[in-house]
Amino acid sequence: DRVVRVWDPRSGGAALVSAALSSHKGWVTAVVWSGRSEYELASASLDTTVKLWDIRASVPNHTIKAHEGKVLCVAFGPAPKHKDGLRLVSGGEDGRMRTFAVGKAA
Repeated sequence: DRVVRVWDPRSGGAALVSAALSSHKGWVTAVVWSGRSEYELASASLDTTVKLWDIRASVPNHTIKAHEGKVLCVAFGPAPKHKDGLRLVSGGEDGRMRTFAVGKAA
């Protein structure tokens, strides 16, 4: 569906979903943790966007119009020229791979 849900298997009962992040207008196709912060993740969607999230907030930190069509995958990688920075990579239905610089984590 269109919501990114963060599950905490350590909690029981109704609190199993610790965060529900809803901003995408199309189905979410991929979610990836940044690896540098336990709160930072990225999501890809059929709505042509990639969103960067801090799961402590209810709105995305950034929305990137990543592709002309559906975004099918997303991943983080190192950005060697930027201290504490990351590179965000996405692949889309348009047959392109796009890269974006991501600044410091919150």
